[in-house]
Amino acid sequence: MEEKELYPYGLKKSVLKELVSEQEIPKRLSEISFGLFSPSEMQRLSEIQVVSHLLFQLPKREPMPYGPLDPRMGVCNTKGICSTCGQKVQECAGHFGYIKLALPDPHAAADDLQFLGEFDEAVKLDESLAPHLNKAQDDLNPIRIMNIFSRIPPEDLELMDMNGKIANPTHLVLQHLLVPPITIRPSVAMDASQGSNEDDLTMGLGKILNINNALEAELEKGNNMPQIMEKWDALHINVALYINSETPGIPPTIVPAKPTRGLCQRLKGKKGRFRGNLSGKRVDFSGRTVISPDPNLRIDEVALPELLAKVMTYPERVNAKNIDKMRKLVLNGTDKWPGANGIIPRDGGKLSLKFGDRSRAANNLRIGDIVERHLLHGDVVLFNRQPSLHRISIMCHRVRVMPWRTFRFNECVCGPYNADFDGDEMNVHVPQTEEARAEAMTLMAVNQNLITPRNGEPLVAATQDFLTASYLVTRKDAFFDRAEFCRLCSFFVDADAKIDIPPPAIVKPMELWTGKQLFYILLRPNKNVDVCLSMEVKGREYTGKGSYEPLYMCRKDGYVVFHQSELLCGIMDKKTLGGGSKENIFHVLMRDYSTIVAADRMSRLAKFCARWLADWGFSIGISDVMPSDKLKREKDELIQTAYAECRTLISEYKSGKLQPQPGCNVEQTLEAQLNKILSDVREACGTACINELHPLNAPLIMALCGSKGSNINISQMIACVGQQTVSGSRVPEGFIHRTLPHFGVNARDPEAKGFVKNSFFTGLTGTEFFFHTMGGREGLVDTAVKTAETGYMQRRLMKALEDLAVQYDDTVRNCSGGIVQFVYGDDGLDPTGMEGRDKPVDFSRVAMHIKAMLPANGERGLTPWEMTQRVDKALNSPMFRGGITQGVRDKACSALFIDDIRRYLLGGLLPQRDADPPKYFKGCLDALVATRKRFGLDACEKTQEPNPEREEENCARVWYESMNCVERAPADEKEKDRAARERALADRQREKATLLAERGIDFTLAFPEFFAALPADVRAQRRIAHTKAVDGAVINKKGSGADARYNLLVEGYNLLSVMATPGVVGSRTTSNHIIEVMTTLGIEAARVTIMNEIQYTMKEHGMNIDTRHVMLLADLMCFRGEILGITRHGIDKMNDSVMMLASFEKTTDHLFNASFHARQDTITGVSESIIMGIPIAVGTGLFKLLRKTPSLDKEPKRGLLLDSLTDSSASPSFTLDIASALAATSSPIS
Repeated sequence: MEEKELYPYGLKKSVLKELVSEQEIPKRLSEISFGLFSPSEMQRLSEIQVVSHLLFQLPKREPMPYGPLDPRMGVCNTKGICSTCGQKVQECAGHFGYIKLALPDPHAAADDLQFLGEFDEAVKLDESLAPHLNKAQDDLNPIRIMNIFSRIPPEDLELMDMNGKIANPTHLVLQHLLVPPITIRPSVAMDASQGSNEDDLTMGLGKILNINNALEAELEKGNNMPQIMEKWDALHINVALYINSETPGIPPTIVPAKPTRGLCQRLKGKKGRFRGNLSGKRVDFSGRTVISPDPNLRIDEVALPELLAKVMTYPERVNAKNIDKMRKLVLNGTDKWPGANGIIPRDGGKLSLKFGDRSRAANNLRIGDIVERHLLHGDVVLFNRQPSLHRISIMCHRVRVMPWRTFRFNECVCGPYNADFDGDEMNVHVPQTEEARAEAMTLMAVNQNLITPRNGEPLVAATQDFLTASYLVTRKDAFFDRAEFCRLCSFFVDADAKIDIPPPAIVKPMELWTGKQLFYILLRPNKNVDVCLSMEVKGREYTGKGSYEPLYMCRKDGYVVFHQSELLCGIMDKKTLGGGSKENIFHVLMRDYSTIVAADRMSRLAKFCARWLADWGFSIGISDVMPSDKLKREKDELIQTAYAECRTLISEYKSGKLQPQPGCNVEQTLEAQLNKILSDVREACGTACINELHPLNAPLIMALCGSKGSNINISQMIACVGQQTVSGSRVPEGFIHRTLPHFGVNARDPEAKGFVKNSFFTGLTGTEFFFHTMGGREGLVDTAVKTAETGYMQRRLMKALEDLAVQYDDTVRNCSGGIVQFVYGDDGLDPTGMEGRDKPVDFSRVAMHIKAMLPANGERGLTPWEMTQRVDKALNSPMFRGGITQGVRDKACSALFIDDIRRYLLGGLLPQRDADPPKYFKGCLDALVATRKRFGLDACEKTQEPNPEREEENCARVWYESMNCVERAPADEKEKDRAARERALADRQREKATLLAERGIDFTLAFPEFFAALPADVRAQRRIAHTKAVDGAVINKKGSGADARYNLLVEGYNLLSVMATPGVVGSRTTSNHIIEVMTTLGIEAARVTIMNEIQYTMKEHGMNIDTRHVMLLADLMCFRGEILGITRHGIDKMNDSVMMLASFEKTTDHLFNASFHARQDTITGVSESIIMGIPIAVGTGLFKLLRKTPSLDKEPKRGLLLDSLTDSSASPSFTLDIASALAATSSPIS
């Protein structure tokens, strides 16, 4: 109905509103300013002055007026009402009060701000000042400090980096103390007889008020100075404890027995405001329970318990298409799934469906209402496992609601989560808006994250039982009749797809199909499916070595060949189905088709393998680890041979005939050689086990296919456990000159130093068991210690790299616009788009795919001239050289990549017909970096990505071993012959020199003739050994014959002197001391050294990380022209955002300094945006959309009632308006 009610003077309500209406536009914080409150500002901010130290009025226990719990500062219970604003605790955030201090008190943070400088320079000029320094400090009481600060002129404040208007030094001396609202220091009521539990801040304020009132009383008397000074000191101590309860220097008699939480303690730490409530917080619409496997689910699905689906709801808006569905859900109510828990009408309010008439609610449902419905099949949720070490620790799954109480998902997705099913728990979060659902499905879906950004290898892939079943079903002896083959084909799909049965592999005497043909059905169920997989790869069991390449005729069927989706030969194992390999069939399907195709085939494989393995049967028992008599004899022979070698070495050691290795003494040489011999025994026993076990042995099958275990595990179970190590060496001597009392003094034989010759099947002796527990204990301690170390390292890397992103100009910048890289990774390519090892396209595999898809069919081959012409024409097109095509600018490929394409295409590999060269660059174009992608966090996460085989041991630390590497100059071409003739003599002299050096004889000075006759590398060693800051040098020979080179491993510092030593090639000298490299060779050399050290460490731990991630980390550490460590000090220099630094470490220090220097923090980075609740300016939160709108005929702006008062020409109109308003009024107006 039209509103007919008239207001005074006959004006509509909207007209009066317009007089005082405010423009409701979106507001966004652009910056935060820090400063110091003046006493007058504290008074203006506060509602009351707090003067009473009493909390309650007795006996009613009502809050004392003007006390710390005065209701004018807010309320903390649900029933109370704020006396200032009249609101309840849900709407009232609280109000401040203030305490006027009887005497000024310096701020607790002012002790750390050394703006007065030091007295050292003054004492140097006049030593007579030294005895008076203590007196000067005694005279600096708060009143005198405030007077000194007040006399500082404004121009001097600028030199002190202070802003007198915002942060005056006099404000560091407190004259007023703010009392925080009651809502942040709630009073917890208890039984009537017991009173209430008060917050530490409230009790601290009570003490301060009590002392302050007593001090005021003493000041009024004015005749007891000792009492005044004593209470003044007590006031200072209590104010300091109120601000920081961990203030140092507090007398033990005053420190409270129970630790309290001051204002600083509420801000800093893991549970403080920044990290516990702002950067991360507890959320609604989330659940957590135990996980369990379900191979029948698709890899992008997660099974949620029905109980959880009825609690976690999604607010769906009612429209014309879904209103009938929503009414059915409302009728089901809260207890029946699928149902709904509540309705939010479009005109406000909320209706619960727990109680009341649901039929009436369903009938009254209107378009525009919101129904809080239960989770249904196909809904979008986020699935997460902690610790979230990389971005694919949280991914988007589709819901499947099922009974029981656990989360279930496909085992193929265990890799990104690093999950197992031994009691792990995971979290699920339900996005609450359509925008969040769309973004989750687009960016976070499992199908979009099959590949790890670490190096572009697939991380979501077949695992464990799936690999075992695939290995068994693709053996050469796996045959099935028609009925069995059809039944197995039905395992792939749940009767929801058409399958074309291929012709049998064997026709007579009966039709038989092979297990390899099942993979054809897996990839291409029928002829309408356009999936053509063509590839060749060497499997784990490929027998080719060196120049011997049997390929298709491998006796173990280890060469895998797919041609047009048919598996022609080869056994499927971890290399072709599992993660960590770019030769994986799912990786190839992703490249040639899409991630959806790869995910669909992976889901089919999981269903088939689980069902086939349950049908075929696969288990392990004690008979599988029972060694044969032949194996026992072979093991005994291997152990006896190793024992004989060990006894020979020990006898040589005791007789003094054992020659020490370079850089080692005789004892270290003995231990190294014994350790090597005994470690090789276990390897040899494992090889013997592999050769002797039956092909159907369960542990052997798992080790061969890569699903679980290795040769060493089989050897320990069946043959011998092997040498136990502690800290990388044999078991040390825990007693006096022996490991255990069971052995003789100084015993060095294998049994006495931790060698376990028994297997787990035969059982360990008492001493062997004890040695084995020593090695196990070390592993447990290492895991516990490294978990904490790597966790902190992960956090530091995350904070340093979080705001790096690729901009629209292809540069990598931080949030303040500082350029870290001009082009990401020097080539602008995405590591996830690398098809080959550090190459965007694997030309050979793409050529094979195109040959299969586009056969020659009798066409004539291209001549070399035609081939060259076609290739040059394609490579000079805008697609590769860059340019504008249909209004869109294409990025240019690098000249190196174009040269690689030309070299490959013109090499004669594809002369059969007119191949399409753009096919070959698809990988390069796909790998071009996406604008504004967060490569900073990718670099951090991929150095910390979990590895299931080395669970928490994956540390991204650069281990700076204290050894520099110096390469000797190669012999001149003219001297090669002479060098060859003298090599034998030089080797003998080198051995003598090393032996003399080990015995402590300085032959450089004692035998100058001998020194002159030594080879050049030995002379260089002795010169370096006498260099300052060098502890020693060891010669290391690399290569043999004419290619022999000698490295000097130098322990110590002084790189410049080592490089300048005669006989040393300075251009090939490297050091792992980053700072010394920078001071000697410059910042670019330091950057390269950082990259080399990180990659060396990763390689030694068996990890492969794309060099672009390492390059970004090195560039971040060097882009300011100095080496900045990923520590609190380095991060302080990398970023000047107060909020980011406060959320990292030393929270209160950063806030105090920012207030003292009146800093302004622009909210541009990741951490500060999260804290302030602002969308992060990275990825989907960055781009701005400009849209040209058509011009609209706008209505003329309506004038306001009082506008005419400022315009004399409008007076008649004003009079007429009033007259018409009076005429329309039914009642007379006086």
